[in-house]
Order: sequence, then C-alpha cells, then structure tokens
Amino acid sequence: MICRLRLFVLTCAVFTVSTVEAKAVLILVDYVGTVSSVTPNLSGTFAVGQTLQGSYIFESTTPPLAGATVNAATYDAITQFDFVVLNGGIVYSASTPVVPMGMPEIQIDNNVLGHDRFAALSRASDGLLGPDVNGLPLVSLGLRSDDFSQAIFNTALELPTGLGSDDFDSNTFFLFFGITLEGLVSGSIDSFEFSQVPEPSTFSLLAMGAVVWGLCFLRSRQKR
Repeated sequence: MICRLRLFVLTCAVFTVSTVEAKAVLILVDYVGTVSSVTPNLSGTFAVGQTLQGSYIFESTTPPLAGATVNAATYDAITQFDFVVLNGGIVYSASTPVVPMGMPEIQIDNNVLGHDRFAALSRASDGLLGPDVNGLPLVSLGLRSDDFSQAIFNTALELPTGLGSDDFDSNTFFLFFGITLEGLVSGSIDSFEFSQVPEPSTFSLLAMGAVVWGLCFLRSRQKR
C-alpha cells in the first residue's frame, strides 16, 4: 500500500513538473550543410564540397529585444552554438560555451522585402571560439532560411518551436574570418530540424518513479 502511494505521488509530481515547465521549452536545432564557396585566403583549410555540421539550443520563451515589431524581431535566445567542418575527418571546429540566455541571436522577418526569414547568428563577440585560419580570426557563423511565399510566419514576435529545412525555399550559411570579413566560407544548409530538449528535472522524477516501482514489484514478489 505504501509503495503504491509513493508511486502515485511521484507520478503526480512528474505530471506537475511537466505541466509547469511546458511553458519554458528548450529547442535543439541540428543542421548539416555543404561548402560551395571559399575565398582564396582560407584555402588549405577549407574547400568546396566539405560538410558543415552542428547544432544550437535556444529558449523558446525568450522575449524579443527592444524595437521588435510584427514584421521584424531579434532574440538573445541561443544558449549554445557548435559546429564542425568535415572532410573525412574534422577540418575545423568551433563552439560558443553554454551561457544563460546567450548573446548569439535569432532573427525573424515576417513579410519583409518579399520573404519570411529565420536566421541564427553566433559571433566571436558573443563567445564563439575557434582557431585562426591563415592568420585570420574567426568572426561569425550565420545560418539563414528564406521562404519567398511568405507563409511561414504570421508575426515575428514569437519564436517557433517546430521548423525544418523543408519549410523554406532557401537555406544557406556564411562563415566569416578576418576583422574586415575578408575571409568567407559559404554554402547550402542541406537539412535542419527542430526538436524539444527534455527537462532534466522531469528525467529525474521519471527515474525515481521507475526505481520505486521496481522496489514495489520486488517486494510484492517476495511476499508471495
């Protein structure tokens, strides 16, 4: 009887936490792209045909920055940003350390100059860390997706929680090096996908519930 009561309490706790935290959702975006253009000053490290692969996490309830309108808004919502460039092995890698309500930005355009746009940007000034290439420091990585039918967004004042590369007509990336942005690696984003990051506290409660259930099961078998 006690075991059943404990299991019931834990189940209620899991439900309560899930309900309360449903409003604050972390979204993981995984992306894969192909390099199509490299400026000569970055040759030797980067080359056409290499693979760009990475991910970033953002908090979906982050409010837009001051000055936002239904047509254009920017969010300091990204908390982690990583990428690698591959060519059979890792050619180059960089990351933004985990930070609360990070500085890397998400930009949303709703019906601006004939398109809807979702863009993510991480810069060295935001904490993006990566090695220099041919004496040129890493400056930024930008990911940009455009929908020319203008059907993706009804407003720029809300962060989306469920998008993918198939929702857009164009998906591209830009990797800049050099103080004056004289080094550029660019290409297409072949795929990206949003997925929800489960809350650690919910995982913990579920694990506790499983342990209690297991103990109750063993105890009932011993009594038999």
